[in-house]
Amino acid sequence: MKFIVKACSGRARAGILYLANCPNPIETPALLLATRKGLPSFITRDLLPCLSSSDSLLLQTSPLHFLECASPETISKIGGLHHMVGLQEHGFVAVPRDSVVCLPESESTNKHGASLETPSGRMLVKPAFYMEMISSLKPNLWASVADEVPAWVSEKRNKTSVDRTVRWLDECLALDQTGGETVLGAIVGGTSLMERARCAEEVAKRHVAGFWIGGFGLGESMDEQPALLSAVTENLPDGKLRQICGVGLPEEVLQGVAAGIDLFDSTYIYHLTLGGFALTFPLHKNEKILYDPQLSEVGSDKAKINLRATVYRKDTSPIVDGCICYTCQNHTRAYINHLLNVHEMLAQILLEIHNTYHYLGFFHLIRDAIVSGGRTVGEEDRAGNPAGAGSLFTSRTTRSSPARNGDQESKMVALVKDCEPKRKLMEGSGSSTTSGDVIAEVAKTHEALQSLEKTLSGLEMELAVARTNPHKGSSSKSNHTLQRAFVVIGINTALSSRKRRDSVRETWMPKGERLRRMEREKGIVIRFVIGHSATPGGVLDRSIDAEEEEYRDFFRLRHVEGYHELSTKTRIYFSTAAAFWDADFYVKVDDDVHVNLGMLVTTLARYRSKARVYMGCMKSGPVLSQKGVKYHEPEYWKFGEEGNKYFRHATGQIYAISKDLAAYISINAPILHRFANEDVSLGSWFIGLDVQHVDDHKFCCATPPDCEWKTKTGNVCVASFDWSCSGICKSQERMKEVHTSCGEGDAAVWNVKLL
Repeated sequence: MKFIVKACSGRARAGILYLANCPNPIETPALLLATRKGLPSFITRDLLPCLSSSDSLLLQTSPLHFLECASPETISKIGGLHHMVGLQEHGFVAVPRDSVVCLPESESTNKHGASLETPSGRMLVKPAFYMEMISSLKPNLWASVADEVPAWVSEKRNKTSVDRTVRWLDECLALDQTGGETVLGAIVGGTSLMERARCAEEVAKRHVAGFWIGGFGLGESMDEQPALLSAVTENLPDGKLRQICGVGLPEEVLQGVAAGIDLFDSTYIYHLTLGGFALTFPLHKNEKILYDPQLSEVGSDKAKINLRATVYRKDTSPIVDGCICYTCQNHTRAYINHLLNVHEMLAQILLEIHNTYHYLGFFHLIRDAIVSGGRTVGEEDRAGNPAGAGSLFTSRTTRSSPARNGDQESKMVALVKDCEPKRKLMEGSGSSTTSGDVIAEVAKTHEALQSLEKTLSGLEMELAVARTNPHKGSSSKSNHTLQRAFVVIGINTALSSRKRRDSVRETWMPKGERLRRMEREKGIVIRFVIGHSATPGGVLDRSIDAEEEEYRDFFRLRHVEGYHELSTKTRIYFSTAAAFWDADFYVKVDDDVHVNLGMLVTTLARYRSKARVYMGCMKSGPVLSQKGVKYHEPEYWKFGEEGNKYFRHATGQIYAISKDLAAYISINAPILHRFANEDVSLGSWFIGLDVQHVDDHKFCCATPPDCEWKTKTGNVCVASFDWSCSGICKSQERMKEVHTSCGEGDAAVWNVKLL
């Protein structure tokens, strides 16, 4: 194996990877095709030539896929993986985790090996056993065993994962017969910048061919990824290969490329194909992004379309006009829609061919952007500055595919420009006088499309309201003007929780005139959400009336309070709040959770132009069928066999939904089913809708020292609580302590510009 960096633009770099058995060199950044037992999930061996041959030579596999196959001795006698699957001219990269069926299980990992979920069940993978499989498969490159941990673990657990990973790398190197010439040293560290940097430094000291960067795609937000990547790549040598796992979305790929990553996995394609989606974002330089109002109803986000939708039942056009992949040249959207709806396996085959071909074209654009926007390694012009964009690789042959330049390249150039301030000086020197205008126009178009999609989503909801209330005309609407707000924050509380409410008022929630000023100037509405007792006018209700008279911070619901009525209360809260305030977002938070308002509204503001947003700390716990236990689910049978898990949903301590989803709840309130647990109920209401689930673990930080350390490092939490108590344990006593240690400061929310 030989890797050469040929051009750079900031940290982004284009290179060439030479593998002994591959007839053609492989250009990077490159896409690794995900496989199951050596072959793509749906594309058979004879169909691989349908893809762009030179770009599809790299395949990624997991040795754990072969646990139920022939023994390692038998595979070794065959000649290894290349001979077993008949792909002698392809390159294989072996990694323990494949992000589909082989997933890390950090809670079961110990000092002896890494625990992973595999097709054969949960398994402890020890370095010696792993090396036995590597020796039999004979991949071109392989990653060492890593202790990958999710984003929410403690700093101590991050440190342990780094120590174990480095030790296991040394054990793998000691057993490697090539002396490290094919080894990608694993780098982990969770969301700790310090541990990421430490692990990179330690692994860089070893004799390895390159680096495998793991621990991504396990709960960190997209906003955290650039800093984590920089912490790693800044401590790695420039001349060695870098691969990353768990980063697959186009936006994430661009972040990775800007940080200097060379190889990416393609599990994104697998999940798209499995869901019936086809990539359609433009790649041609003259192609414009046109908005089709029909697509708002069928799961399009301007990057892909859902071919299961009935709108494509009679659509005789190819998936993408001008695409020369096998699928687009021979089949129509209508045919694939038919195959999907009758559950024909050919649908996934054709979709994976198109999606893979399209995504390979995306990577080709990235390479072109780096080369045309950067400089050849070691090359300088006469003035001593990096070579201009037009001077690089001008003799390279242009491919026949039409998808090679355009909007995506402009976006890549823009991203690279941000990573290298010197690039701005280069653009002013002559050759690219209009590139800034093009980039600005692309950004404006993207923002306009997002705004249009959100507006249409709101209009659809208003139309649904009109249909369900045919007797309510425009006159009724004009008589009641909703108060405009950015966010409505409803603090769920109980009749007897006066001490909890006081602890919130004394810490993160403004009181009196400051509360009303925040509504007027910032559009941030905060209220304690409460109903009434089973005996209206009783002592509990009178107590709440007196408290309301004092603070004026309650939002009263027509609802009888009770723990087992939380699903109903949640439904009524969102429906009623949407009738009182015209807000971009509606938040529900428990009264024993600490919230940093500035960080909350800043996080929400990033998704202001998006439609149908459901944000929180996503989880999927077991469905508890046993009576008498906490969180028992009486309707457990609806979730399949006993022992199954819930669908992904935001944990109930705090979550946020956008305006259109609140309107959806309001419109459909009478027919929304309510499960025993309110967070499960909310998640179930969005199943089947085109909802963007935002899994952000800033919504579920632990109490000090976790949130305190994150605050000191600038990674301020949105919310903090104790998982063991489903809130801050003894919150009426500890809320002030958490606020002192983890609070962002009273001025933070006032410095956020929203309305």
